[in-house]
Amino acid sequence: MNVPAARACASLGLAALAAACASLPPDRRVLAHEHTYVGYAKDERNQPHLDFQVSPKYLMFASSADTTAHWVGDDPGVASPRPQFELFGAATIRASQYIGTRESSPVVARRFNPELFLRHNHASGAHVDLSFGHESNGQSGTEDPDGDPATPLTVAELDKISRGWDYVGLSFDVPVEATFGGVLRLRSVQAGGRLFLDQGPLQGRKEEFVAGVDPSNEERTHYDGLRVTLRTELVDLAPVFAAPSQLDVTYVTGISAAGQRSTVRVEWQMPHVPFLPVLSLPFTVWGQTGYNSDLAHFYEDRGTVGFGFRFDARNGSAESIW
Repeated sequence: MNVPAARACASLGLAALAAACASLPPDRRVLAHEHTYVGYAKDERNQPHLDFQVSPKYLMFASSADTTAHWVGDDPGVASPRPQFELFGAATIRASQYIGTRESSPVVARRFNPELFLRHNHASGAHVDLSFGHESNGQSGTEDPDGDPATPLTVAELDKISRGWDYVGLSFDVPVEATFGGVLRLRSVQAGGRLFLDQGPLQGRKEEFVAGVDPSNEERTHYDGLRVTLRTELVDLAPVFAAPSQLDVTYVTGISAAGQRSTVRVEWQMPHVPFLPVLSLPFTVWGQTGYNSDLAHFYEDRGTVGFGFRFDARNGSAESIW
């Protein structure tokens, strides 16, 4: 925070808060939350489309620094000051554009996810997040778009059905140093849970399915709410890559029906396009099988593949597993 802003805090009688704000490390205020990317994707029931997401988080408050701690992802041999508690505001926005694959090449909102979370950092480099947020697909439709309940909805018509939840969440990230075969290095294990509320202060009553319209009337908690991610690095892949690449494997299942419906996502995040280090923009390829391809179709079992370019790696590695 700059000097005038810190004085403004103090003028409100918040001297302790002003001191903490003024001490925030400048390079840690605006960070990557989830991945920010532009890509091209295709799944089993959907037309090919551009897929893009923006996901920053802002460090709103930090307690006094622990000078013995490490940031997750930093060199484990180098200590760097880190606050014991941090308060973040975050927002993730995802959308798709169907260029030439749907009439009028529409842009379809997929996900709006504002979130507030409190992080507790441990001297080992691990952290625990307690969160509250709202997640929706930005639609308002709650009726059959074509007005004929006897006709199954198309994928495009289901995109217009409103989905929305408030939730509380708990997650943790534990750094790990383990190497397998000299090529694969495990860097961290992340796990978390979200409890989707029937009634919340932002959403009101949850919007999950429309009776007689959706082909399924099961709750999202049967498909989502528990996640585990293994974050690894692939090393020594020269001359394909000039630097290590990251391989993430994520498992998702329902918080109220664990193991009954599963989603597995594998994402290979490369430092550049293979064999072309001159194109230094991080390149990613992903594949997913199971559910949760997007909020409108969370209950549909479909495979998804895609590729694209990431923009978050230059401003700190994205940390959230959601």
